Amino acid sequence: ADLRRKNLGQIIAYGSLVFKYQPVTRHFTVVLLGREVRIAMWDRAGVVFSSKFDYKARPAKLGRVFWRLSHASPEARGHDPSAVRILPNTPEYDAMIAWKTETLPFDDHARELFVETLDKDYPWYKLTVHCKDGPKEFLVAKPTFVAPGLAGRGTHGYVAHNIGDPKRPFAYLKDCWRVVHGRSQQE
Repeated sequence: ADLRRKNLGQIIAYGSLVFKYQPVTRHFTVVLLGREVRIAMWDRAGVVFSSKFDYKARPAKLGRVFWRLSHASPEARGHDPSAVRILPNTPEYDAMIAWKTETLPFDDHARELFVETLDKDYPWYKLTVHCKDGPKEFLVAKPTFVAPGLAGRGTHGYVAHNIGDPKRPFAYLKDCWRVVHGRSQQE
């Protein structure tokens, strides 16, 4: 029982790390248990495991899982369409790096906070936020806040570069799963 609990804790830690570093709606894990395998689908409600099956005796079953995942749309596999990865040597990457030396006549503290988040060991993203007056795009690097745990709203807080507003180039962006309930108001 202790070994099972330890192994489950390790699997949960891996699942949580994916949500910490990647903007995904869900992700899948294949858990090998000797000759047996379980497929896990993680989202912010928790995790759902398949029944165990012997993948050596029934290799076609595991093959179908991989085939279906590889042929599914990016959204079906859990990629968040509102987040695009920023890679080195792209205009967005160069714009983020340029803020290291930029000085502003106002709100220079926000620029300093933004520059502190430019950790090259952490993935950077362009996030699209759909607002009442149309979509807005923000460039973000390492979050300043990440809610702990796997289940829940998955809140991340970013000092973000607001691409579309040169008068207010920085904003604090709160990214989380919304609670949709008749008694809760949207932010």
